[in-house]
Amino acid sequence: MYTLEDFHEQLIQGVYSSAESTGTMREEAFLNEVSTYLIDDADLTEKVQFADYRNTNIGLEVHGYDYDEERGIFTLIVHEFSQSDKIINIGRSTLESKFKRLKKFFDRAILGLYTEMEESSSACEMAYFIYSKKGVLNSVRFFIITDCKIATRTEAEFHNINDNKYKYEYRIFDIDYLYKIFLSQSSDKDYNIDVEKILGRPIECLKAGIQSEDYDSYLLVAPGKLIYDMYDEFGQKLLEQNVRTFLQFKGKVNKGLRITIQKQPKMFFAYNNGLTATAKNIEFTHDKKIKSINGFQIVNGGQTTSAIYATHRNEKASLDDVYVQIKLSVLKNEEMKDAFISKISEYANTQNKVSKSDFFSNSPFHKDFKEHSEKIYAPAKSGALYKTKWFYERARGQYLQSIALLRLKSEQNQFKKEHPKNQVIEKPMLAKSEISWEMHPEIVAKGAETCFASFANNITQKIEKDENLITEYYFKSAVAKIIIFKETEKIVSAASWYDGGYRAQCVTYTIALLAYIFGSNNKNLDFVRIWEKQEIDELLKSFIEVIAEKVYEQLMTRVAGVANIGQYCKKRECWDDIQKLAVNFNDINLINKLAADKEEIRIIKREAKNNQELDSSIKMQEFILKQNKEIWSIIFDNEIKYNHPLALSNTEFGVLQSMKNHKIQMPSPLQAKTLYGVYKKAEKMGLIK
Repeated sequence: MYTLEDFHEQLIQGVYSSAESTGTMREEAFLNEVSTYLIDDADLTEKVQFADYRNTNIGLEVHGYDYDEERGIFTLIVHEFSQSDKIINIGRSTLESKFKRLKKFFDRAILGLYTEMEESSSACEMAYFIYSKKGVLNSVRFFIITDCKIATRTEAEFHNINDNKYKYEYRIFDIDYLYKIFLSQSSDKDYNIDVEKILGRPIECLKAGIQSEDYDSYLLVAPGKLIYDMYDEFGQKLLEQNVRTFLQFKGKVNKGLRITIQKQPKMFFAYNNGLTATAKNIEFTHDKKIKSINGFQIVNGGQTTSAIYATHRNEKASLDDVYVQIKLSVLKNEEMKDAFISKISEYANTQNKVSKSDFFSNSPFHKDFKEHSEKIYAPAKSGALYKTKWFYERARGQYLQSIALLRLKSEQNQFKKEHPKNQVIEKPMLAKSEISWEMHPEIVAKGAETCFASFANNITQKIEKDENLITEYYFKSAVAKIIIFKETEKIVSAASWYDGGYRAQCVTYTIALLAYIFGSNNKNLDFVRIWEKQEIDELLKSFIEVIAEKVYEQLMTRVAGVANIGQYCKKRECWDDIQKLAVNFNDINLINKLAADKEEIRIIKREAKNNQELDSSIKMQEFILKQNKEIWSIIFDNEIKYNHPLALSNTEFGVLQSMKNHKIQMPSPLQAKTLYGVYKKAEKMGLIK
């Protein structure tokens, strides 16, 4: 069993590894590591920012902040990282002191603390953000994050407070709480919607007359108050299985939702498509009305939910006449849950045009990239006795989950030896690295959520043009870029010229400028050499350091003409300015030493592409041969019966007919590819189960 102690050990070792690989302080690495758990559990948003500020003379301490714009919830974060190998307790006096320092910082920030701070610091940006939002905040949360353990009774002593301006909430995330989040990643969240308590009455529903072994379905009409109250309590937790987050009021449909709620609330039910949701179970009254819904999750309709919430909270629009249709499915078969939700999200989403990158969680990119990570051994570093692998985390927490599934300690140790923590490829890091090398540092500077969306969009478009894009060479190059990215983080952190702020912005702009320098000289950095060494050499390291120093100097001096550095870094004009620094780095001899041989790389890419195509072809043939032979007759007959819904080409139709008539015993690679495409079309159209 994977115990609390095991989790604590892995967390601490992960923090140490992260701190070493990025050159950051262990406290910052701890906050970064833990924040991923709180983001997954929707306690923090993807836009959480880290800013270290301590003034012991006047009793101020804060390490980060977050803002949930939809609900108007501002969060200040402080940590207490013991760095102990054993789990130790944290006392009430320490917690009290931490909360007081957070509260005092917020109070001072509201009054204009930023005017007393260093203008170019990230802490000043944090204080200014609070000051600028003081009129729109709904509630303020103070979070303490710690690797220590608290007694339950201690946490209960910190009560939430309401005053004339804000609602204050005090929360402690100790090691026990983080462990529970980790355990819950492999199980469902039992968010219970107490309908009777919210509305003061149960709600009527109509059970659909569908005979299915997989689910029961119910139709109900929910008052706007129910939608508002449940979102107010749980927020994005209810939407975590949805493929999209709220698109805000930018599109015509979203503006229409808002206007309808304000001007024609009685028409909202008629105009809106409503929600599609799932649940684990429903509690009914004796007359079959819904009392409560357990395990409630919105699969489609996050936009509708957020529109109702935001319009009522921000514009005080009445919800008395707003009603929403809900199609609620209670799943009987847990094994089909992910596929069920994925299909609903893809097919039912008609309120906005949805790009294919919105469904990136189902992209073949993950499968191909993961397969390469599992089969390719990285060369042993100089002095090492064994080879290792890079572990790709398709979903956060998979690395620890993989360890937890191994029952024996010896098996866990062997896994960690083969997959060291500093070789875990997390999706946000992959996205930051790739987008930086694509020379869009302004996108990286906008935060993890925006950066990953851009990466998903880019890679989706590329895969549409080339389905065999993710080759072994692509994987090795991606790893090499991550090695460079992490080394750049270390270089900046350790530099004498670095003042301690805006490291992330400096790193992405440095990488982008490095890419620009090589590109403008029609050269490619030798990623193969970096992969083979699993590190960058001193020549490249020195080159990166001089580039980073110039970039940092430019970012710091440019602040005089803009509101703050953080916002300036998010603008394309910042990148336009940074590009001009390239004239300082035109040492063609140095660039040639670091560049790859173009002909050699062309051969490597071609071989990798051929191998990928061969691998894909073999897998398709295996897939076709595994199918029941009657499936092709079913597809063919349904294609004729329903007047060609698949719109097959003459080639596709001919190969399908030959397969149906058993004229093809062993499909050729081309026939296998054709049949695979036909099968997927039929599956998507519902012609086969």
